[in-house]
Amino acid sequence: MKIVDLIRRFSAHPFIRFLIRIALLFSRMPPTEVEKIDNFLQSCQRRKGSQNPLPRKGLNEIDEEYKPSSKNALDKAAKQGDAEAQFNLGGNYYKGGISQNKKEAVKWWRKAAEQGHAKAQHNLGWCYAYGGGVPQDYKEAVYWTRQAAEQGLAIAQYILGWFYANGQGVSQDYKEAVKWYRKAAEQKHAGAQFALGMLYTNGEGVPQNKKEAVKWFRKAAEQGHAKAQFNLGVNYAEGTGVPQDYKTAIKWYRKAAKQGFADAQFNLGLIYTNGEGVPQNKEEAVYWYRKAAEQGDAGAQTSLGVIYAKGEGVSQDSKEAIKWWRKAAEQGFGYAQHNLGWSYSQGEGVPRHYKKAYMWFLLAAANGDKKIKKIAKESMDLLESHLSPAEIAAGQKEAAEMQAKIDKIQSGIEKDK
Repeated sequence: MKIVDLIRRFSAHPFIRFLIRIALLFSRMPPTEVEKIDNFLQSCQRRKGSQNPLPRKGLNEIDEEYKPSSKNALDKAAKQGDAEAQFNLGGNYYKGGISQNKKEAVKWWRKAAEQGHAKAQHNLGWCYAYGGGVPQDYKEAVYWTRQAAEQGLAIAQYILGWFYANGQGVSQDYKEAVKWYRKAAEQKHAGAQFALGMLYTNGEGVPQNKKEAVKWFRKAAEQGHAKAQFNLGVNYAEGTGVPQDYKTAIKWYRKAAKQGFADAQFNLGLIYTNGEGVPQNKEEAVYWYRKAAEQGDAGAQTSLGVIYAKGEGVSQDSKEAIKWWRKAAEQGFGYAQHNLGWSYSQGEGVPRHYKKAYMWFLLAAANGDKKIKKIAKESMDLLESHLSPAEIAAGQKEAAEMQAKIDKIQSGIEKDK
């Protein structure tokens, strides 16, 4: 029986499914010398505009209005039906001003919400959206958020727009999303202004209009919204909706970067690497790449590794390069996986180890873009003449195990977004 037939026969096993995935990518090429494997690579594409996930700090935008008070005083007024006291009592329970108890917070917010208290309605909707003190229920979240939005509460209008844009608890409807985002944006809610800019950028619910997108990004950016600052920088860097202007792009990237926005930090690193709109400055590039890399940005970690490998803006340090590439590779970043494979194949920063090189090239082929898939395939072919069938099988097994870990990590990241 042929090996391909065996793979198909046992394809229910996750490891075998991984092998099938790789087999579809490659056909055998004649082996040549390992030293001809391509040098390390750098992912150098500028980051595009950021999207707009549901913010996790919705409650924080209004909870500063919870009035600290003694439990007895709040209890008395709340039990007498005072909606404002019920709202404040719920806030104190939610934030731990009395003792943290989210179920008790929900109880009091519900009482205030049923009396028409808009902020309590919003907070109750938020609890249902994230399962805080109640089971997660987007339909119930939409119900209470709508009650608050119809009373003109900007944060609730914004969140209701998000529900419609993403089809959470309602059928996806971009026109309805635009309606609610606009209501909040006109009240100067920065998140809604940014979201409206994204819809104009993508032509969702409105005709695509980059100038209108820039208008709303600018309004949010001027209020300090980091994603809007970043996206406005992208518009200036690319000349979309505004004349191309790298200096202005850098100005907005820097504002977002100083707030810790990793995409902006990465783009600044790239700009200083290439000298776009500023004199080329490798030390400044290192500074911004490191900022993003320390936040776990895989592209920045890869770029920082390349800088250490080349010794540009820092002292050359192959071991430091390996450290950063490994961090990115373990997140499933194909460029870093290729670079680790190259390092093991050449003995740069690590002892030469063909099986480990093969494993990382195999992963790069599975996770990389079209360019990486091609280069990783060629590198694997070059290595195979230096490996026994048992070593190749072991490398494939280790790659499958590593891929399972990467998938688990990525799954956790997606849940946290």
